[in-house]
Order: sequence, then C-alpha cells, then structure tokens
Amino acid sequence: MKVIAQVKIETAPQQANALKRTLEAASAAANDIRDRAWDAKTFRHYDLHERFNQAAQVTVRIIAKVSSA
Repeated sequence: MKVIAQVKIETAPQQANALKRTLEAASAAANDIRDRAWDAKTFRHYDLHERFNQAAQVTVRIIAKVSSA
C-alpha cells in the first residue's frame, strides 16, 4: 500500500528561493533527459542511467521518474 502525505514547508525567504531554484533545475534536467530519451528511443531506467553516466542521487531519481513516465 502506498501512503501519501501532503505537508507544507515553512521556510525563510532565502531558503524558499534556494528550494525553488533546486526544483526548477530538477525540472529542467527531467525535461532534458526526457528529450534525449525520446531522441535515442531509450526508456528503461537502467539504460538511461548508463547512457547519461550520472551518479548524483538527484539525477538518478530524475532518470527513474522520466523512465517511469
């Protein structure tokens, strides 16, 4: 069973801006990986991970999200 909880993150303005920039960068990376995946007709998580040779956890999670979509 999957449990989902919605939470509100209360931050200082500087923290909110940093979080927003992080999310925007992650979204841009997902769009780039999606475009490259379609161009290469490569959609499996492992294949995308190998293709982009990325080790950073955020990138790995973005690849997983793109491949599952």
